[in-house]
Amino acid sequence: MINIDAIIDSMEWSLDADERADMRRLCQATLAAAAERRIEAVAWICPVDLGALVNGRTGAATVRRENSPYPTPRIALYTRPQPAPAMTQAELDVIANLIKLARVVTLAMDDSEERCGDEGRVHLINSGNFDGICTALDELDALPDDKPGYTLGPAGKAEWALRSLLPTAPSPN
Repeated sequence: MINIDAIIDSMEWSLDADERADMRRLCQATLAAAAERRIEAVAWICPVDLGALVNGRTGAATVRRENSPYPTPRIALYTRPQPAPAMTQAELDVIANLIKLARVVTLAMDDSEERCGDEGRVHLINSGNFDGICTALDELDALPDDKPGYTLGPAGKAEWALRSLLPTAPSPN
């Protein structure tokens, strides 16, 4: 909940009771109008001002309108949670292919036969399951290999295709 009185107090204006009530109504009307506009930010705050606000210090105009001169970077304040960016069809296809690969590998491992030999354990996978894994890997290998300076295999192509969804590069281990 937005504390309108704290916002009015941060402006450090000398207001009588009637002016304060008018300012409160104006703030409420502005917030109500902003709530109807889902995507637009209500105000912007600078990280320096945010630190002061969190630490309980108030100063002149800790929350400012978009048209005021303001240092970058700025953080947008919204009255409602913002929708997550939609995934592209290409990203959805990569995720579906990764799920398919996980499914066929799981099936192959469940159906595999373990044997112990001179070189240790060996898992035998029947040809139908092996072909399923190869098909799933071929689908991932068909993804674009457009990462500059790299030649990518199926896993690297899938990671590159999903780079906009990954916060940081995953560890190769």
